[in-house]
Amino acid sequence: MAESVVSSVIQFLGALMVEEAKFLGGVADQVDNILDEMMQMQCFLKDADAKQHESESVRNLVADIRDVAYNAEDIIETYILKAKYANFFNPIRLHQIGKEIKTLQSKIQDITRRVATYNFIRIDEGEGTSSTTVRLQQLRQSYPHYDDEDVIGIEDNMKVLIAALINKKGPLLVSIVGMGGLGKTTLAKKIYSHGDVKRHFDCCSWSFISQQFQVRTILQGIIRKVSNPNEETSLERLSDEELKEKLFKLLEDKCYLVVLDDIWSTNAWDDLKPAFPKVKMGSKIMLTTRNKDVALYVDPLGFLHELGCLTNEQSWELFCKKAFPWKNVASSTSSFSYPPEADVDVEKKEKLGRDMIKKCGGLPLAIVALGGLLATKKSIHEWEMVAENIDRYLNKTQKKQEQYGVSWTLALSYHDLPSYLKPCFLYFGLYPEDTEIHKMELIQMWIAEGFMQHNGQGITEEQLGEEYLVELINRSIVQVGERSLHGKVKTCHLHDLMRDLCLQKAKEENFLCSFDGGSSTRDFPSSSSSISMVKSISNHRIRRHAIQFTCERYVSMQQPTRSSHLRAFSLWRPSNERESIVTIKFVCKNFNFLRVLVLEDIKIDSLPRAIGKLIHLRYLRLIRTYWKDIKVPESIGNLRSLQFLTLVGIKRLPNVLWKMEQLTYCCVRNPYSSNIWRVDGLKNLSTLELGVPRGKELLLGNAQR
Repeated sequence: MAESVVSSVIQFLGALMVEEAKFLGGVADQVDNILDEMMQMQCFLKDADAKQHESESVRNLVADIRDVAYNAEDIIETYILKAKYANFFNPIRLHQIGKEIKTLQSKIQDITRRVATYNFIRIDEGEGTSSTTVRLQQLRQSYPHYDDEDVIGIEDNMKVLIAALINKKGPLLVSIVGMGGLGKTTLAKKIYSHGDVKRHFDCCSWSFISQQFQVRTILQGIIRKVSNPNEETSLERLSDEELKEKLFKLLEDKCYLVVLDDIWSTNAWDDLKPAFPKVKMGSKIMLTTRNKDVALYVDPLGFLHELGCLTNEQSWELFCKKAFPWKNVASSTSSFSYPPEADVDVEKKEKLGRDMIKKCGGLPLAIVALGGLLATKKSIHEWEMVAENIDRYLNKTQKKQEQYGVSWTLALSYHDLPSYLKPCFLYFGLYPEDTEIHKMELIQMWIAEGFMQHNGQGITEEQLGEEYLVELINRSIVQVGERSLHGKVKTCHLHDLMRDLCLQKAKEENFLCSFDGGSSTRDFPSSSSSISMVKSISNHRIRRHAIQFTCERYVSMQQPTRSSHLRAFSLWRPSNERESIVTIKFVCKNFNFLRVLVLEDIKIDSLPRAIGKLIHLRYLRLIRTYWKDIKVPESIGNLRSLQFLTLVGIKRLPNVLWKMEQLTYCCVRNPYSSNIWRVDGLKNLSTLELGVPRGKELLLGNAQR
């Protein structure tokens, strides 16, 4: 994540050096020096960002780099703002900001020295292979002989996959794809040990790959499994290439099955591929992965089976197997068979259990963890305590295994993300729970935030954003909601538990603070939600605020001074008109550096004139679906940096669109107040949607309809 932050700041500073050079004045050399230092840090972060969860010292250094990058962006952007309006600001203030830039430069140089003196090889040779990492590897290790007894709803999946495996004319590859915790490995083990499968193949081998795979160990394990046990060959003496050649010869005249469990990267397959002959004897390679792209890379024409979540009835049946092992669960409507020792609160527990498993969202790992936990809770009071703090209990299933719970399993997918995708994933935290997110608006916000990392391939930022979204989907992190008739993604969402992870990581990275205003919050314990909210909202390092459903305490918790740290603000469905007015006025007055502003179902008559002060705003979405039409002031024309504008449910639109020189996308519904809307001169405008009543005119100029 820190690498992405630094990369974004590098792009920002680089653009300033070109576009705003005349305003940099006497600090141009300092800014150029900061840019060079940031580029050096970026090289360090390419490796450190992925390793920080394994090392405390690396984590601290990465956090310092992230914070200083944020500070650089804030201070220099403040300097530019003041310099642009120097006639209205005291020159002493400009001088003070210049001193802040010098102080910032010293901090950056200090971090650069720490990076240079830090023996980064230790991350790979020392802390990266610490006892904790080894222990985590051992806990995740899969064994085909160890059978999971409590399995529900896999019969149909097994039939389909077994048929694909024993089909001699089918493709070599059979893959099982899905998000972490869905039971891919459990399903693969059931199939691997099935009688029909064992009888079909001459030899079978199971290998656990993981993110820390060692090719040599994997090859040796497969050779030992498929070779004649009477052969005495010292595999330790053979080189990696000799091991691949030996395995190839062992398999070329056999009908073999090799299972590669939990494969994360295409690199792992590239290392193993030369060892497997493509014989026409019905041999198969079965792999399990969270990343659909890996399966497609191994064989684009292979048999790909995507696992889905359990249904409500299947979830309840699996839960009962763990929480009520004495219950007859032949069907979801089966009645309890009370044993003599059963407590009298079992019916109350059943109701609580049904409510709690909704949170699991059909994820078997979470259901098993929750059921196993509740099986140890005897009293109804203990069950109620779990229900009140369901998020915390799901993420930390047992005290001695806190770091190996559901949250940790899902976090592996986050840690495996390339740096450019991490902020894109964390941005989902801006939306309320259970929201179907429109692809177009999400990508537009990514662009407005500067998340797109151009690769020089001549594609648009919108196309690049769509590639980012597809990659998140193929990595089983984001789920598809609705598709178009041509199969393209229209809407998407996060699984509830993946959203919890998103909010957790967003808070850790000072990326986003989300507050729903209820008795509990998604990212704070309910017992101290107010205190936690105060601390988080007043934290000047957090870059984005998402206020959902109610905001009555938000404004009172803010610092009275203007903030240069906030880059995005979203307000979703505030409960009353007063809250809407007070909050929006406060935001427009104090958050002058906003790039993204989302106002969803707000209850106001008109936008405040202060909206025109948000001169850095690049994305504005105002949606009104059940309130009176909203008037838009002429000051909105001051938003010269605006790229994406969506206004739905407005009453008055002044003729100011032509002033928004950077406008790329414009969607305005219900404009009644003017006969002509000028859009001439908007050279970047690619999409224009106006809900123009009959008899009105539109002057297009250089824009495209």
